[in-house]
Amino acid sequence: LAEAARAVEQGNSGAARRLATLALQADSADARAWLLLARAQAEALDGAWSESARRAAMLPGALGTEAGRAPALARAMLAANHPSTDRATARATVEDVLRAYPDDPTAMRLAAIQRQMTGDFAGAVRLHRHAVALDSAAVAGGGRARSDAWTHEGLIGTLALLDSTAAAVDAAEWWVARDPASPRALMARAIALLADERHDAAIAALREAARAASAGDVTYGMNGFDPAFEMARFHVAAGRFAEADRLMDGILRSGSAEAQRRALALRVFALRARRRWGEALAAARERRRRDVRERPGASAVEGAWFEAQVLRDMGEPRRAALLFDSVARFLPPPGHPPPLAARNRAWYGVQAARALADAGDTTELTRRADSLAADGARSHFERDARLHHYVRGRLWAARGDHARAVAEYRAAAFCPAVCYPAVNLALARSLGALGAHAEAILWLRRARRGHSATPQHWVTRTEVDSALAEAFAAAGEADSARAYRARVARVVAGRDVRPAAAPRGSGRASARNAAYTTASGTRSGVSSR
Repeated sequence: LAEAARAVEQGNSGAARRLATLALQADSADARAWLLLARAQAEALDGAWSESARRAAMLPGALGTEAGRAPALARAMLAANHPSTDRATARATVEDVLRAYPDDPTAMRLAAIQRQMTGDFAGAVRLHRHAVALDSAAVAGGGRARSDAWTHEGLIGTLALLDSTAAAVDAAEWWVARDPASPRALMARAIALLADERHDAAIAALREAARAASAGDVTYGMNGFDPAFEMARFHVAAGRFAEADRLMDGILRSGSAEAQRRALALRVFALRARRRWGEALAAARERRRRDVRERPGASAVEGAWFEAQVLRDMGEPRRAALLFDSVARFLPPPGHPPPLAARNRAWYGVQAARALADAGDTTELTRRADSLAADGARSHFERDARLHHYVRGRLWAARGDHARAVAEYRAAAFCPAVCYPAVNLALARSLGALGAHAEAILWLRRARRGHSATPQHWVTRTEVDSALAEAFAAAGEADSARAYRARVARVVAGRDVRPAAAPRGSGRASARNAAYTTASGTRSGVSSR
């Protein structure tokens, strides 16, 4: 059981499942073993995790007692992660468990997730940091760390969402220093460096993570750890498309069916960034065909959103809106929990509304905004509850009332950095119309950094760079405008982007770290920069 706990903390889900199963063979009523098995299964995206968590949650033990710890944590895990739980119930359940076990790192992590889901990013950082600080004290006193890889990844990811990417790098470096052989720590450092737009360092760190991962049974991220895919993704984020194309070609020739589907999705994004829309459309349709052919039970519309995005890029927003509406109606399949269905209707519904706004069709926007507000309220994710503000902002902007548009876009912005980059783009345009060019540039640069961390499918880096060129020109910063225009021209012409310093006027690291320090206080276990 102790070895299973250590394997969970290290992110070694395969070993954790084997060890927890052995522990349950010895004692099938051990709530700790069921909880560890559930956590290992969830890490490996095994849907059986919820049944294991239920087994743990049903075992006896009063809240606040040691015997009640594992059952209580299992209840919190179910509430925090199960799509049938509404936001208020999930948060209340998790906070009750945290009050009962205030120094338990798993309770802190689950509470941090809930706070992040409801938009309290600074509160999430404080909880993650508290868990890490307790580990530091335990190790210093001769004990062992108890917080798991998810806690560190949660801290680093939340700092990035706070637009404190330099602080995220610091947190990742501290984790690597504590556990230098951990592939999870090394990969987190690579992602943090990528989010901070330090592309060469990020790619070098990714190579180090790949070497460490090849020696162990480690799962990373939603689709597992695939070094070739991750390297292709990093090169796309850096604008180095020739190497990214070479890596994607290799995956499409010899990768598994799932790896090839992932590579096709990345290829669609990379081709859209280069405005090679005919090829992007062909890749999107191939991805959709493979979904239907290779995934049992997959709907014919399930992968249609890739195609819809390309159609919007190509200047066919009405066709795009029809496809997005189809995805919103049919995902997830009937029988899924209502909050999950509402979340999908809200997310794909806002994509359809965005396409209609691009087409200049504002007649339906009010009705769609009202529908999005209703679906967003039923979702368990606060971001979805704010999406209707984006649509109302587009409506006001179309009417020329940019002051009201800005107010709606601010209400739609779920996190300080980038959670839906279309909001950043629209907000920057309306701010520019009001003459607030410096703030417009700030929001666009946030959208750009968001692309470094994850190649967002909803807005391409080229769109953001084009908007930055316009914003810098309007602000009278001709050199920066010229730099971004040159970058866009190189990408569209098919040439790799040359590494360069950030354009003048960005003021990134000092402003971000100052903002983070103001919001969250001193960073536990991490030296100041």
